[in-house]
Amino acid sequence: MFPYQLDNIWNRLSFSGIGSRPQQVSTEQELIELVQSTPGGIGYRAGNANDTGVRIIEIR
Repeated sequence: MFPYQLDNIWNRLSFSGIGSRPQQVSTEQELIELVQSTPGGIGYRAGNANDTGVRIIEIR
């Protein structure tokens, strides 16, 4: 799927009131804090993570 296709899907869902766009962060630390503070929160990042309070699942 191309980025513009995903943007079109999110725009349609968010403007119709059915859904909302995923939150975006600028740094990995912000990502970790957001996932920790959001019940059921999911995020992804590259590289190894040795952070406490976050469950890490490695995908190969």
